[in-house]
Amino acid sequence: MSNLNPTANTFQPNSSTTTSSSIPSAFNQKGDDLEDVKRRLNEKKALLQKKLNQEKEKQVEKSQSQSNSRSNSPFGKSKAGKKKSGIIGMSDEDREAMKAAALSAPTFGGGSTAPVFGGGMGMKKKKSGIIGMSDDDRNLMKAAAASAPTFGGGGSTSAPAPPRRPSPRATLFASTQRPPKNPSSPPPNSRLTPPPPADDEGDMPHDLTAATSLIGTCMTMCPHEEIVQRDKETDIKLLERPSSTRDKETDIKLLERPSSTVFPKGWTLKDSCIKRFRRSAAAYKLDIPSLVRPPPVLERTLSYIEEYVMERDRQGVDDRTAAPHTVPDPMDVYQFVWDRTRMIRKDFILQNYTGSSGGKNDASAVRCHERIARWHICVEHQLSHIEDYVVKQSSQNITELGQTLKSLNQFYDDPEERHLLDVESPTARYEHGVQMNHPAGINPTDFDGDVLTPQDDETVNTRIIGCTTSPNAGTNEAEMRSLYILLNLDNEGGMEVTKYVAALKRHIFDSPEVQFALSVFIARRDNNYVRFFNLLRNADYLQSCLMFKYVETTRKAALKIMWKSYGNKTKTPSGEWGSANDLFPLARLVDLLCFESDEEAENCLRHYSITVEVVNGLKCIIWKKTEFNQPLHPKTGSNLPCRPAKMVKTIEAKLNGATRLHICRGGQFEPVDPEKVRLAQEAKARKAALEAALLEQARKLREAREEALAEERERNRQQEAKNREEREALAFKEKERAAELRVEEAMRLQREKAEKEERIKQEKQRTAAEKRQTVERKQREAVEMKKQEEMRRQQMVERHRAEQARIR
Repeated sequence: MSNLNPTANTFQPNSSTTTSSSIPSAFNQKGDDLEDVKRRLNEKKALLQKKLNQEKEKQVEKSQSQSNSRSNSPFGKSKAGKKKSGIIGMSDEDREAMKAAALSAPTFGGGSTAPVFGGGMGMKKKKSGIIGMSDDDRNLMKAAAASAPTFGGGGSTSAPAPPRRPSPRATLFASTQRPPKNPSSPPPNSRLTPPPPADDEGDMPHDLTAATSLIGTCMTMCPHEEIVQRDKETDIKLLERPSSTRDKETDIKLLERPSSTVFPKGWTLKDSCIKRFRRSAAAYKLDIPSLVRPPPVLERTLSYIEEYVMERDRQGVDDRTAAPHTVPDPMDVYQFVWDRTRMIRKDFILQNYTGSSGGKNDASAVRCHERIARWHICVEHQLSHIEDYVVKQSSQNITELGQTLKSLNQFYDDPEERHLLDVESPTARYEHGVQMNHPAGINPTDFDGDVLTPQDDETVNTRIIGCTTSPNAGTNEAEMRSLYILLNLDNEGGMEVTKYVAALKRHIFDSPEVQFALSVFIARRDNNYVRFFNLLRNADYLQSCLMFKYVETTRKAALKIMWKSYGNKTKTPSGEWGSANDLFPLARLVDLLCFESDEEAENCLRHYSITVEVVNGLKCIIWKKTEFNQPLHPKTGSNLPCRPAKMVKTIEAKLNGATRLHICRGGQFEPVDPEKVRLAQEAKARKAALEAALLEQARKLREAREEALAEERERNRQQEAKNREEREALAFKEKERAAELRVEEAMRLQREKAEKEERIKQEKQRTAAEKRQTVERKQREAVEMKKQEEMRRQQMVERHRAEQARIR
């Protein structure tokens, strides 16, 4: 970056900034040496400064003429004889001093007098909206606002104002235009060229043809300021930490800590730290050249990630982990690479790499995006056995992959085909940023224990990235176009793919990769599951990883079709109703739908309520006992998916032990060996013959079992008849005995009844006799009482007569 010199009007770079200011110019001037670029840069600066000085003189003269024409102010003159300003307490001399200071402030274009975006001193006068402020004061305020200091300003005759970051609008203007072809245009590091002079009305046109794109000047993988800040905040990730211990010393000693066994000796944070992803905010601006990495550095950073980071979860114990040392978690490696590659794409965007007519485009940007896209695709399948990744990270990974492929589409659609051109750079020390052809450290080991083979110099000629003779500058448009089709098979019901392929170039459309992707699209559209899985077997590794995204839904559709077809009711020759092809061997289904094992197939069938039974020692699907049904989530009510297992036999076997570095750099894997194909076909034929023999043996066993069961049933019938006769005889005897018992009981009851009747009769007789005796006694008592009463009456009569006689 340039220096602001308060005593000079020319651009004077010092020794510490010569390299950083000349490198961006070299990006735009292919074939020129550094001295020629510096000379041209100084000439442009001098011409620009001369033009700005002329503009300054015109503006000062116009300001003085306007001031003299308004000598009669409505506010009158001050006591000292000086004219009063519209702002109370400010004289005309003070106002003129402010105008001169405002006109001498630095601007975007590197000059010191021209205001930015209109707003000069030649504006048409009109009544101010602020009461008590004259037109002069309003023009003065506009001039002061328009002459605010900005980045890239040159020297000034007055004290230089402190620099400030450009506004978002200025950044947008600077990032959407091509560099000017005029020799008198400003250097590439300036954000905007000086605006043209104002017209008579004071309006300044917005000429964006001279706007230039930002060019990064950070020549390390991470800016020094970010390293220091993150280290103080303990935000240095394990995978970029150069040592296994952390001290609390100063920044200088901190950046000179020795490296661990993972990195070469002498490496520090400057060599291993990578710029993290951040969004632009009010307190943090991203579009600062010293914080943005140019394309060669971005390619070298991506190569470093491939060589030192991507395989850390498969290279055994890492001494940087906490004691006892362990293997880094695959999710930690994924999150780190996901974050750093996202910032690589962000740095390309900040430098206006858009592929459009107003943006930049070259092979380095395309190569980086292609390598990032390949990484997103391969981890989508390689981490599919981790539940945490499938549930929380898979959708996020697919989203970033879609954004990367969309950026590649913009690069490929460039009408000038700049994506096939490499821009020469004095900082490019490695071919496409490649330093090694294999991951650093020990050989990686896959999750199932297979040792992965590092790709040495013998296979470098099969790689696209890092090879000096690679076609199309290391890019592969047909491959990426086909991967984009495979990623969006179901979007808009297939209409997106139809519209996309219609706009492809003829040679890209006819390429084997795109034609293969269209075959998958047709099989997917027609629900042709047999062709889909045949294509999956024949696809290359990256295409297989993307097709893995559709395995779950394709298996579901296949099982539903088979349930409707094989489970239909038909009439057998014997006249009974049954199911056609009712017994479907499970081993055949495993081969048809590319299941990893019988257990996975059984789990999938059980998920959809499909019956599996063992028939004659062979596991078969019983379609007549099946009712296809997909379970629902107990809370949300949505369909529960049956996620497929990691397809090691069908997909991972295609790598032949290749590493992620080999995948990301576009490695061409070894073709299939015809001898291996023949052996596989023979093994398949033997398997089919064995299956047929097993079925025949099972049929014979079933017939023998049926005969034995018939004999057993006859013996059981005879024994049952004999047992039935014995039971009947025993029952007859029981009946006779029961009859005798009933007769005896009846006789006993009859005797008891007669005795009871006799007792009742005797009781009645006795009761009647007692009753007669009682009646007779009562009669005798009544006669006796009657006699006694008669005697008492006679006695009374006699006494009465005696009394009457006595009275007389």
